[in-house]
Parts: sequence; structure tokens; C-alpha cells
Amino acid sequence: MLTAIINQDLQKIKALTGKSSLLVAILTKTGEFCSLNSVWRKAFNWEKEELLGNAFTTHIHPKHQNNALSALRKVDKGQETLDLNCLYRCKNGEFVEVQWAMTPGTKNNETILTGRVMAEIYELEERIQDNAALFERATRLIRLGHWSIDLSSKALFWSNEIYNIHALTPKNYTPELDSAIEFYHPEDRAIVRELVDRAFTTPAPWDFKLRIIRSDGEIRTVHCIAEPHFNDNGEAIKLSGSFQDITDHEVLNEQVELLSKVAETTLAGVVICDANKNVIWVNNAFETITKYTAEEVYGKSLGQFLQGPDTDPETVQEIRTTLAAGQDVNVEILNYDKNGAPYWNQLLISPITKGGTIVNFIGIQHDITARKRESEISSRSQKMGAIGKLAGGICHDMNNIMAIISGNTQLLKLKNSNPDLEKCIANLERATERASGVTKRLLKTVRNEARKPDIINLDEELRHTIESVSPSFPEGIIVGADLGFHASLFCNKHTFLDAITNLLVNAKNAIEKEGRITLRSELSSFFQPTFGEVILHPRESEEYCLIQVEDTGKGINKSNLSKIFDPFFSTKAEKSSAGLGLSLLFQFALEEGYGIQVSSRENMGTTFSLWIPLNRTDNSELAI
Repeated sequence: MLTAIINQDLQKIKALTGKSSLLVAILTKTGEFCSLNSVWRKAFNWEKEELLGNAFTTHIHPKHQNNALSALRKVDKGQETLDLNCLYRCKNGEFVEVQWAMTPGTKNNETILTGRVMAEIYELEERIQDNAALFERATRLIRLGHWSIDLSSKALFWSNEIYNIHALTPKNYTPELDSAIEFYHPEDRAIVRELVDRAFTTPAPWDFKLRIIRSDGEIRTVHCIAEPHFNDNGEAIKLSGSFQDITDHEVLNEQVELLSKVAETTLAGVVICDANKNVIWVNNAFETITKYTAEEVYGKSLGQFLQGPDTDPETVQEIRTTLAAGQDVNVEILNYDKNGAPYWNQLLISPITKGGTIVNFIGIQHDITARKRESEISSRSQKMGAIGKLAGGICHDMNNIMAIISGNTQLLKLKNSNPDLEKCIANLERATERASGVTKRLLKTVRNEARKPDIINLDEELRHTIESVSPSFPEGIIVGADLGFHASLFCNKHTFLDAITNLLVNAKNAIEKEGRITLRSELSSFFQPTFGEVILHPRESEEYCLIQVEDTGKGINKSNLSKIFDPFFSTKAEKSSAGLGLSLLFQFALEEGYGIQVSSRENMGTTFSLWIPLNRTDNSELAI
């Protein structure tokens, strides 16, 4: 029975304290140990058997003996002693300071003795102080304070940080409800007053972000949260919560939102990658330029998407080397969109570092395809202009010379009486006439004279062109036709057919011995940039006439594709045969708004595609 009572007392004490390091013992009426827990051994190294039956005061320090005996007498009278501090001897003879508490037991006048080694209490107090200091510092750093309102007395409590937020101190201000509400901005004050008044009648949580005007006049934005507290009867007794200065946070949020809006509205593609160059965010313009959605590129490296067969490997290596060195990249690179269409990209990449380590990359893409084409067109036009001036001067001088030669030839013819010279004079007349014809045609071409457009049956004229040029081709070259346009075309007939003839002759020259040339025509409802490298974009149109000249010749090296439309360019070792060639086709297409594409692989042949816009405003009688 006694053991059960003791156990009952021990369980009660353990439930109350919940501390495993608490010394617990049951003393008899005369102060001897009759039960104790295992903490005694941990604290003093005494075994239970060495203490049971011995007086509690046996190991109390002599100078504290009287205090211990006095406490036992008080318990014998039914009184408690809760703060008895005295030294207790360990088994090794050393003394440790212990704080004891004695309370009357359940039966038989036992005494419940509990104790805590003061070293643990001092350590706990030190930890509490350290934690309090850390908490105070943390709340100061994040500008977070706490407050409470006693709903019966209306007393308002502020923590130190709330004073700091208001630019006040406890010495110069005592918080009261009415005066505290007056710190809110006039436009927000009514909201706070309504919440506070409601708290005294129907207490409820609140959560708001409003403005205050500090004692120094500065306006700050604060975030206030409140929770009501209730007693056992369900009555609201207190309102408490947190109060945080979020001004800097709100400003930062506004800046982030503004930057996000700028990034989303800019025409430049913006990409943010992690330290491994994997995509974590792209803006709308990136999706528009590349045709890839954010979901398709998220978590992946852009190189595997945007680089293609004609992307310069040296430029790719330059990007890698520069970024590895932590430097900014600024290059022009040929990329490919989701549909396989190439485009020129002005690429800017900046590494973002933190603590000397690259943590992100920000890339900005500008589609400069149109700009590069305009630059190339301008360059070619300037070359053609210079050639035109040069050719015009030469033709003028040549015509003057030919006029002198022609005039003198006519005089020789009139005065000649020698039959043997008649043949020579006739040859001079024919040569002079031929030379004059050459200069006239050249002048007509380079002067960019206005040409009267014609309506032609396209497929029929293309067949005539094949019939006129193919007899001069070697027997091993077969010229075929696949003509499916089946309509009339509004164009400058002679210049247009000269351009087609030029393409057929170039195709013949690309075939060394045997091969095939195919001339095609068809109606297309849209321009297809994937047919080859776009040299010129055609004018926007409802429909297009597509003409292609395909050969099985030696092809064109990709490094020469941008040069073949330059005047006098040739890949042949013998340059004497080089002339205006494709440069005249380019100039003609540029003036008429035609598109030009070239698709070529070395030793696999070449296809020239000519896109002719068919706007109904210019072509009112196209259909046959």
C-alpha cells in the first residue's frame, strides 16, 4: 500500500515537472530516505542502497544543516518549502549546489522531496537569456514586434521593436489605444479604429497591410496580425498579435513586379538559367522568337534546341570560354526556331555571381535577321551602284570610240575601190554594231531604267526558255520541266526570262559531265523559309508563284552562299568568265519585291527558289 502511494506521488511529480533531470525522493516523517529515483546516482554517484534508510541531512553541508532541519519541521506541520538552496555532498566528497523543494506527502506524514542541481538551472537561465537576446536581435533585423490588448482594462502592450518602428522609446511614449491609432495614415485610420472597436464586442482575427506615420514624419507600411484569446468560459480576455514594418519588402515587390512587366513586354527574348545553364524562366518574347514554350525548355540547356547545322562552332566555343571565365558574352549567332527556320540572334549573356560563385545566367536575345539582311542588301546595292557608275562611264567612252570607228568604216566603204578590202570592211561594220549592242544592253541593266511590265503565260514562257538554252548544253545534261503554275504572271518579261536563263546556265556550269536540271513552277499559299537559306524575303502577299531551278551538280560551299550574289564573284579558278551573273538577279528581285532562297550541299546539288508575290492589286488577271 505504501509503495502504491509513493508511486502515485512520484507519477504526480513527474507529470508536473516533466523533467528527467529532477531529483525526486520520498522521506519518512523523521527525514530518512524510503524511495528515490535514478537521477540521484547521476547527480551524486550514490547508489540507492547507500542512501535508503539514511537521513536526508546526512550529506547536507554543515553550514546548511540548520536550514534543512528547519524545512523538515515546516513540512511536518503541513507547510511547503520551495526554495531551499544548500550544498549536497557527492560520493567523491565534492559538494554541489542544489535547490530543494519539500511538500507534504499523501499519507503517513511522508515528505516529497524534489531538487534541481543549480548548475543546470544556471545553464538553463543562460540559454534563456541567449535565446531572448537572439530573439530580440532577430525581431529587430526583420522589424517584427508583438503587442497585446487587455479587453477588460483596454491596456495596450508594445514590445521594444514596435517602439522602434514608430521611432519612439518607452521613455517618451506610453502606448494607449487612441493615441496608437493616431499613428496610422489618415486614409487608413478608420479601418484600424473599426477593427479595434469590433474587438471589444465580437473579437475576431484580423490581418491587414496599412500605412503609419512615424514620430519623425516618415511614412512606413506595416503588416499587423491579431488573434483573440478566450478563458475557460469562452469569454474573450485578450487580443494579441504581431506588427511588422514591411516597407522595404513592399518596395522590393513593386520593383520585382515592374521588372517582370518590363521583361514580359520587351521585344527582346529574356532567359534566366541556373548555374548549370539550364532554363528556369523565359519571357513571352523568347517564346515568340524561338517558337518554343516555357514548358518545352524548362530545366534544359538552350544549346541543344537553338543551335543547328550552320551554327558557327567557333562562336559556340567563344560563348563557353567567355562564360567559364565569368565574363559577359556579346555575339551574333545563327540559331534555329522550333520549326527549323534559321534566324540571326544578337546574344547577350551575363553571369550572376554570389560570393565569387556563378549562381545564374541571364541571356537577352535580339532577332537581328532583318537587320542583317538589310545590311547585306544595302551592301550589294552599293556595289551595284558603284558598278553601274563605272559601267556607265565605260559604255559612254566605248560608244564614243565605236562611233569614231563606225564613221571611219563608212568613209572607207565609200572611198574603197579595192574588192579585196570589202570583206574586211564588212567585218568591221558587224563588229562595231555588235559592240554597240553590248554597251546598250549593259547600260539598260545597270541604269535601273523603268521597265514596262507584261502579262505572260508563265509555264509557256518557261518551256520556250528551256527550248532555247538546252540545245547548247552538253549531251550528258538533261533539262526537265515540272510546271504546275497554270496561270498568267504580271512581270517585266525580258528581265525575268533573262534571270531564269541565267539560273539554267549556272546550273549547267555546276554539272561537270552528266546530270539533271529541273525547272519547276507552282502556286503556293504561303512563303516557306525552310526551303533553304533566305537571301531575300519576298513582299507580303496573299499567294506566291514559286519557281525553282534544281541541279545535281557539285553544290556550293556554305561559306560562299552569301557571296554568290556579289558582282563578278566566281568559284572557278579562271576568273575571266566571272561577270554580273547572279548580282543582276538579286537586284531585279530586290526591286520587284521577289524572294530568293538557296539550298545547297557540296556534291549533292543546288536548288534556287524564286518567290514572286501575287497581290491581287497588282495581278488582277492572273488566273487563266
